[in-house]
Amino acid sequence: ELSFESVKKYREKFSSIKPDHPWNGLEIKEFLYKIGAWGKVRNTNKEGLTLAGLLMFSEERIITEILPQYFLEYREHAEGPLNQEWSKRFTSQDGTWSGNVFDFYFKTSANLVMDLQDNASVQADRSAILSCLHESLINTLVHADYYGGGGIVIEKEKGLFRFSNPGLFRISLEQALEGNISNLRNPNLFKMFILIGLCKRTGSGLKGIETIWRGHGEDAF
Repeated sequence: ELSFESVKKYREKFSSIKPDHPWNGLEIKEFLYKIGAWGKVRNTNKEGLTLAGLLMFSEERIITEILPQYFLEYREHAEGPLNQEWSKRFTSQDGTWSGNVFDFYFKTSANLVMDLQDNASVQADRSAILSCLHESLINTLVHADYYGGGGIVIEKEKGLFRFSNPGLFRISLEQALEGNISNLRNPNLFKMFILIGLCKRTGSGLKGIETIWRGHGEDAF
C-alpha cells in the first residue's frame, strides 16, 4: 500500500538535512513508525499505515478506498480567468504520478514559483514571496479535512494565487491573523513535513502571508 518511490524520496530529503540522525539507519517500517506514518495498536498484533502515512506515501487508488472524497488539483490560467482553457493542469487522478500529498507538494511548489526568475519587479523580494507561496501551500495541505468534499485546489492566474481546501477554521480568523496559535487538524502530517524542514509549529504562518502579500499589493505579479 506504499509508493516506495515516495518513501525513498522522503528518506533522501530527511537524511540530507539530518545526516547524523539515528533514524537514518532504521529499516523502512521502523522509520515510518518514528515519523508517524506507521502505527501499532497496543496490546494487540495489529499494525499498519496511519491515516497520515496513507496520505503521504500511498497511491491515489488506495487512498480513495479509505477517503472517497480525496482529490488534489493544480491548475493555471496563463491569460487570466476569462480564458476558459487551463494552460496547465494535473490532478491526483491522472495516473501519471502517485497522487499522494508528498509528491503533490513538490509538483505544485515547482509550478507556483516557475515564473519568479523571469519577473524583474519581484527580484528584490523573491525570498519573501517564495516563503509566502510555500507557507500557503503547506497550510492548505496540513489543515485540510480529508473526509470533506471538494478536494484541494491550487490555482495560479495572472496576478492571483488561490488555495482552497475542505474544512472550516478551527480558530477564529482574528486569532489566526494575530499569530502564535497553532491548532493542528492533522498533527502527524504536519510532523512529517516538519522533519524535512518544510514548516515550523509557530502559529505565525497566516500572519506572515498577509504581511508579505499586503506589502506587494496588486503589482506582485
